[in-house]
Amino acid sequence: MSRAAGNTASKENIAIRQRSVVEAPRKVLSKEHAVKRSAENKLKVVAVRVDPAIERRLKLLADATGRRQSFFLQQMIENGIAAMEEAWLPPAVLAQVRDGTLPAKQSERATAPDLFSDLFADQDS
Repeated sequence: MSRAAGNTASKENIAIRQRSVVEAPRKVLSKEHAVKRSAENKLKVVAVRVDPAIERRLKLLADATGRRQSFFLQQMIENGIAAMEEAWLPPAVLAQVRDGTLPAKQSERATAPDLFSDLFADQDS
């Protein structure tokens, strides 16, 4: 078999395999999920480290369905965060989460007082 014929056969096999993959039904988003993204409700990036076996399973799931890995991670987080909150948050904080009455987010980094300000105070004058 010539090299060109081999490449054509290989491409045909790939095309057949791709067509035979059953794609999971796509979830239709309700109007409440179809929110136009703005600066206030922009999706945030979160990095996590996972076991290589979990990463392989996630990649297989993504490859088999034609969806991105991030889609499945987002689904797992959205569907599982309530259980994590239930298990880990104190009841008062959990009640605030459920009511949507949590205080505004604090700044990412709290600034500490300058530990050496008194040492150099004499040099400033």
